[in-house]
Amino acid sequence: PPDTLSSADGKVPLTVGGRHQTVKMPYSNYSETRFSPMVAAVLRPWGGRLSFFGNCTEGLEPGQVVGTGYANSGEALAPKVSKQIELGAKLQFGEMTHTVSAFQIRRPSFISVNEGGSALPALRDDGEQRLRGLEWSLYGNLTPTLSLLGGITHIQSEQRNTGRDTYGVPEWRARIGLDWQTPVQGLKVGGRVIHTGAQWADSGNRMRVPAWNRLDLNASYATRFGDTPVRFNASVENVADRNYWIGMFGDGFVMAGAPRTFKLAATVSF
Repeated sequence: PPDTLSSADGKVPLTVGGRHQTVKMPYSNYSETRFSPMVAAVLRPWGGRLSFFGNCTEGLEPGQVVGTGYANSGEALAPKVSKQIELGAKLQFGEMTHTVSAFQIRRPSFISVNEGGSALPALRDDGEQRLRGLEWSLYGNLTPTLSLLGGITHIQSEQRNTGRDTYGVPEWRARIGLDWQTPVQGLKVGGRVIHTGAQWADSGNRMRVPAWNRLDLNASYATRFGDTPVRFNASVENVADRNYWIGMFGDGFVMAGAPRTFKLAATVSF
């Protein structure tokens, strides 16, 4: 577990730690173990309402088994080591909390390369991605019965070996959600709007997936059966039943978003 050190006045806590990770690849004898360090610091020069923070982390991400459509289909590619740096500020203003941060992520990437005159390209881990972004998020209570959670992220991505944009990384992402505690005891209703900008579907930047928007609605009702607390949850995702591509699961492979989806659940606390 990480250790936290603080200055005498408690205004500059420093957290140092790491993770011991082991990644084993299916369908191969590949196994890698690595210690991934983490350092984080927070500065509160004027009390708890305003703070500045920064962190530097490393992580071991799983590789993948090459799918169909490649000359080396079925090959298990090695795990990737990613590095992230983030700097930001957090401000509590009234009942709302705002966070603004800038970050950079560098990690190896899988790219398609033509080898030996084969009719199909091979998927190799010879690339490097660099993602630089800005993020603003906010949450809190607008009124005693109305809460808000939202944010917007802008990312500039680049494949360092080719100069092209990284596939599967939209330039803009935004979401905003509201929850209302109704006059009915225990009943809460809400919704959220999600926007995801256009993004490339392949490392060659030949196929572009259009931007999409989605509306979700939800409701929950908390009650008791005797001495047992019970919460019922209901939601509708993609209320407008739009067709869209939600993301990528490989170079040149896109994944369709779900149609209008209804969900019901109950949570019982013992």
